[in-house]
Amino acid sequence: MKTVPVWEAAARLGINPCQLTFLIVSHHQSLSANGDLPEALVPTLAQWLGVAQWEAEPLAPPPPMTIESDPVPRRRLLRQLTAKLLAKRKIGESHTQVVHAYRAVPAHLRGEAKLLVERLLRAGYLLPKPTEYGFQISLAPAGLKALKTLVSGEDLHVLPELWE
Repeated sequence: MKTVPVWEAAARLGINPCQLTFLIVSHHQSLSANGDLPEALVPTLAQWLGVAQWEAEPLAPPPPMTIESDPVPRRRLLRQLTAKLLAKRKIGESHTQVVHAYRAVPAHLRGEAKLLVERLLRAGYLLPKPTEYGFQISLAPAGLKALKTLVSGEDLHVLPELWE
């Protein structure tokens, strides 16, 4: 069974994705586990909306959200911290002092940044390295894919346990 992402169906039908989801649920229809809807349902939705025909060409996915435009403050901060470590290639055996990671963060958000670093350490996305001259960290290679996805803005719903 072919499916269509809700955002794409909504754009092609000319309505908001939330309105489309409400319409689907109010008519006792269901979405797939990943939030897509069956393509066969689209003509019925168009009829319910009074739309003659939906656009035949698939739309391009929305562009990834930049770190600066992220509306969720804690997630934006997590993305800033992780982006800094990725840019400096502090992965695996290449460590940096934890205070260097905070340099990417405005001074008034450093307390929140420390909380996020603790969460990253507990979840295993950061590797600790205590030394005589200070505490050092690096990104864990095992969690790199999820962190890169979050930083790039491709999927902002990864790792919610860290930023919610």
